[in-house]
Amino acid sequence: MQFTDLGDLPILLIAEVLGQDRDINALVRVNRTLYKLLNPVLYRHNIRYSGNSALKWGVSNCLEGTVRLSLVYGAPIEFSTGSVSGEDDDERDTDEQLEHAYGYENMSLVCIAAKKGNPYILRLLLEHGANPNCGYGRCRRVPISLAVQYGHDPIFTLLNEHGADMNPEDDPPLYLALLKGSVENVKMLLEAGANLEIFQANTGLSAVEGAVRTGDKDMFEFLVLSQRLNPYDCNGHTVLDIAAQAGQIDLAKYFLRYGLNPEREDSNERTAIFFAAMYGHLEIVESLLAARVNADKPDVNGTTPLSAAVKGNHREVSKALLCHDVDPESVDFMGRTPLYWAVHCGDPALVELLLTSNGVDPNFQAQYNHTFVALAASNGNILVVKALLDHGADPTIRDFFGRTPIVLAAIEGRTNVIKTLVKHGVDVNSADNAGRTALFWASGEDHLDTVKVLLRYGADTDKPDKGGRTPISRATERGHLRIVKVLLQHGANAEAGDNC
Repeated sequence: MQFTDLGDLPILLIAEVLGQDRDINALVRVNRTLYKLLNPVLYRHNIRYSGNSALKWGVSNCLEGTVRLSLVYGAPIEFSTGSVSGEDDDERDTDEQLEHAYGYENMSLVCIAAKKGNPYILRLLLEHGANPNCGYGRCRRVPISLAVQYGHDPIFTLLNEHGADMNPEDDPPLYLALLKGSVENVKMLLEAGANLEIFQANTGLSAVEGAVRTGDKDMFEFLVLSQRLNPYDCNGHTVLDIAAQAGQIDLAKYFLRYGLNPEREDSNERTAIFFAAMYGHLEIVESLLAARVNADKPDVNGTTPLSAAVKGNHREVSKALLCHDVDPESVDFMGRTPLYWAVHCGDPALVELLLTSNGVDPNFQAQYNHTFVALAASNGNILVVKALLDHGADPTIRDFFGRTPIVLAAIEGRTNVIKTLVKHGVDVNSADNAGRTALFWASGEDHLDTVKVLLRYGADTDKPDKGGRTPISRATERGHLRIVKVLLQHGANAEAGDNC
């Protein structure tokens, strides 16, 4: 007697008591008779006890037959594709592997179909009542945006026919179309109801700005000429500003050729040449210089294009600006000049470039009366220190606190800088306004090598500050025992400063 001879009812009862899809599926695969009889049982069991995984599997793998049968037997469409309570461990593990393998965790079925680009499966879902706007994830990705992102035009058309929202706030398809530089996609979206004003209000982004940043002239012309967007209002910038920032030389030349004002200022009083200099785009700087723009125009902080270029360590741009007679000593509202930024960045070549320009004072004192040598000494840039000294910088000038470059170098433990300064005749025992010498500071900061070098050059071990403290008392109170030992070896008075 064969199993099928039992009759339909006993076989159905046996299938009903089987606990897992795979056991029912084993029966379904025995022969055609069992397939016809038990396939509906398998699908209904999967829907009821296995979290509707068959429908998810079918959509994820473009299995139209599986999707169709799941829907025929009552599979719900709007459900989370994450793990479903009630599944056994093996089936839950299988689902998680599927989600991570295909990147579909927590995606709606419509989103999966849109991403896969299968219009037949998507149509089945939509005809069975699926929501064409059902999103997923923290940024609420929506099907219409996935269709645009992956270039699935038939999916786009199908979603549009079923009433998809063309202006979703969290995942605007216009943004993706603009990013791709697809004029056709943008046209298609606009014809379907996408609204550029809503897009810009929801995202704070400028459609024109996106086109310029990607260097898309066709997109720019479409938006400005066809849609009449304002080329002067890209979040407060002109399109020439944006081209200068992004290094889009062809568009920058195009804008200049068609008469866009290169001197127009943004809210920070910056013009296109400022942005080109700041981002180091030499060709755009040269084009703007050829257009005779004001290359010395400071922004709201008093920063000039030259300072912006030097601050960004853009040597060739700085050279081009200097060749057009910009002021090499322009001072911003914090007292900083281009040479200040060159020293701050630590580029000896930029420092040399500025020092060889007419009228640059190597002894200019910026905020707190710091000199350039003091800044370089504190930063420990020996090449910059040497360049400044070679061009006549005075290493004995004091800052607001009375500190000379050698004291600042000692505070930071810049031993090589101290050696260079001493070779240029700096007094190793010069003290600041509080009477503290380089040795006092190095001892207090536990810079052992610096202490040894200062002692080698004749630093006074017992010179007190205005409070009566000596280098050894400072090292003692800070617990720097190795410094104390070296000072004692060089004749320091162990009792000096003890009663302070």
